[in-house]
Amino acid sequence: MQDTNGKTEIYNNISELKTNFSSLKRVVVENDSGIQFQNFYSKSKIYKDSPLQIITDRPLYKPNQTINFRVISYQQDNNKYIFKNDNIINVNILDPSGNQILSQTYKTDNFGGANGQYYLSESAPLGYYSIQLTSQDGESYYNGFYVQDYVKPEYFVEISTDEDTYYTNDLINFSIKLTYLNGNPVKNANISLYVYYDNLYGYEGRSLLYQTVTFTDENGILNIPIKVQDGHEGYYTLETIIVDESQRQIQETHQVRIMDGSYLIELDNRYVQAKPNETVTFNGTITDRQGSLAEGNLKIDLYKQVWDEEAWKTINILENTFYIPIKKWNIIF
Repeated sequence: MQDTNGKTEIYNNISELKTNFSSLKRVVVENDSGIQFQNFYSKSKIYKDSPLQIITDRPLYKPNQTINFRVISYQQDNNKYIFKNDNIINVNILDPSGNQILSQTYKTDNFGGANGQYYLSESAPLGYYSIQLTSQDGESYYNGFYVQDYVKPEYFVEISTDEDTYYTNDLINFSIKLTYLNGNPVKNANISLYVYYDNLYGYEGRSLLYQTVTFTDENGILNIPIKVQDGHEGYYTLETIIVDESQRQIQETHQVRIMDGSYLIELDNRYVQAKPNETVTFNGTITDRQGSLAEGNLKIDLYKQVWDEEAWKTINILENTFYIPIKKWNIIF
């Protein structure tokens, strides 16, 4: 048994256990049939009783502009939220350095809201401004906005690929085309680009595959070829930061689906539970990119999950490898 602080207690040769184990995180049981474990999670409150919200009229401002906002208060009523009137809410706004530039109290109206505004001076520092809401009943809410001395871009960015889905060893051609509003190409634009891989299931995290700084040609076009790596299943995302000759900046992204291999394996029964020495059967089909049944042999690696005491986690051990004909197939253990 292990608690949330990592403290572990071991009990041997018992058939029943009664104990007061505080902050229990995991129980591991080992007997002649194998190893079983159970994780425990503390109960948390997902939904607040009286949540708050603030809405600004835009996410990005320039110095010498006025921020218009509305704070909204809610309360639970028979498993739904309704507006909460006459609630006292304090609004604090902090600049990028953490200095408080506004501290104002508002009382919500019959629609659970209250309107407010704040003027950004011409010398307002650039960066992210934090908004903190606190109510008289102890609820809180955080949001924010950016202040940038931006100039509206005067050109379009178009990123395209030949397909939406690619397979192992395919070559993806990311085509970036820049065009001014009058239709002329944006020549020699500086482009910082990054290509990321995101695993389909998210457990590997994001990894950077390629990055460079380059320029568009005389036609305002830049082509970036990227080969799909073996074992990748998920998405490739191209992120660009583009600056034209007048230093006007735009950021743009484009994403494509990545498939591992050239075939799709469909199981009729993906998850099966069985007792020791009981026969287990899996049924399924394998099709190519055009949806036709594939031919040949299928290699199958059979792993056994065991509990590693030193690592304190489950690990996979290869038990067997065998081959079966593809088309309509089944596996019997």
